[in-house]
Amino acid sequence: MNADEMLRLYDQGQKDFSQVNLSREDIIQANLTQIDFTRADLNWANLSGSDFSGANFSRADLTHTRMISAKLIGVNLTNADLSYADLSWVNLNGANLSNVDLSHGNLSKSSLANTNFKHIKKPVQDIIKSELPKDIDLLAVDTNLSATQSVKESLRIAAFYPKSLKEIFLTIKLPIPKLIPQLENHKRAMRKLGFKVQYLQLPSHHREVLLYGKRVNNE
Repeated sequence: MNADEMLRLYDQGQKDFSQVNLSREDIIQANLTQIDFTRADLNWANLSGSDFSGANFSRADLTHTRMISAKLIGVNLTNADLSYADLSWVNLNGANLSNVDLSHGNLSKSSLANTNFKHIKKPVQDIIKSELPKDIDLLAVDTNLSATQSVKESLRIAAFYPKSLKEIFLTIKLPIPKLIPQLENHKRAMRKLGFKVQYLQLPSHHREVLLYGKRVNNE
């Protein structure tokens, strides 16, 4: 399906476009309120200036998507992948951003009023408890810091949540083989906070390792 066909069907009253493939399509300044793009493939698409108020983008692939000045008021972006997306000047008021991936995304001049997401524009080592949510149950971290510093700062934040935090997903960089023995030190540090730890070398990047921790007393 291409953009023109999708727009024609929408004008005829169809709202369900779940799992549609519109990768690299241009959908500019369109009125698509309440549309359902659940699990849709929209990577590299240009959605700039369009009105998607009330739409459902849950689990959609929006990597590298351009959404400049789009209206995303009250949209559902649960588990959507917005990595590398350009969301500058976007209105996200009231949006559900639970578990959304915004890594490397551009949120400059965007509006995030009344969302369940907070973008803290400062180094992780400078973040203090009062800037964070009252409770979290999952912490996912992927920084450009050294493995040791990334683990240290992640566990510093994890320590703020001794009761609510259940799981940690921590991606660390081990660029040279001699750093691999440090894994045991990192696992030991996580265990001290009550986490049962596993690790996996990421197949997409042989110099990165995913450390997964699940809090034993929350099983």
